[in-house]
Amino acid sequence: MNNEVGRSASGQPSIEIFGITIMEPMVTFTDLWITAVCLYALVKLIKLNKKGKVHQYIRWYFGIMALATFLGGVLGHAFQYAVGLEWKLPGWLISMLAVI
Repeated sequence: MNNEVGRSASGQPSIEIFGITIMEPMVTFTDLWITAVCLYALVKLIKLNKKGKVHQYIRWYFGIMALATFLGGVLGHAFQYAVGLEWKLPGWLISMLAVI
């Protein structure tokens, strides 16, 4: 692993798994964990099959937030060395959409 990929701009270390470098592994893990929780909540809410705007909005929130945290974790943290810092934006913008 070369020094260019060894640390993120924030100084957090990287790890290598099966020859693939993952930057900011704890942040990435946290984002993927939040993604899993959002997907779990979404599935449970869909199974409840409740009608009404509030339930619809909450389902949309968890679905959009799952997408945002997944993209943030993968593109914005784990592989930012490959795609660039500008790829943090999709996660940020999509998460803003979730709370509108």
